[in-house]
Amino acid sequence: FSVALIDAAFDKDESVRQEISQALRELGCSHPRLVLLACHSYLSKHSKLLQGHRIVILHTMEAIVKETISQLDQPLAKMIISLASEEMTKLKASTPHLRASVVDAVGHMSYLLPPDKLEEQLPKLIPGILSLYKKHSEHFHITQ
Repeated sequence: FSVALIDAAFDKDESVRQEISQALRELGCSHPRLVLLACHSYLSKHSKLLQGHRIVILHTMEAIVKETISQLDQPLAKMIISLASEEMTKLKASTPHLRASVVDAVGHMSYLLPPDKLEEQLPKLIPGILSLYKKHSEHFHITQ
């Protein structure tokens, strides 16, 4: 099940991490709601998770969102956007590419929300997005 894979996603061996991440992505493409909810729940329950482990999970979620956007619903989109805004504030400044990945996933999810629901989320997202440009000389594209 995906929780066991999420637990093992930050193995010491890089090749094992890649295999687990790929397995989660494949499972997520077949059952996106199940895997995204499992990742969301895992990140919510493990607030003291190592940053590297969080990064692996968030990258996996981003990949699943990109591949399965047409299969996702508004309530799930709202949950993931909310999680993304929380995660952006937790991530250290040394991870600008990950922050950009989180923003990219949010960009994909934003199409699923009605404008008024997306507007509700903007106050949470804007500080994380702006921090991409304030703290780093290199600029990152935040939408595709």
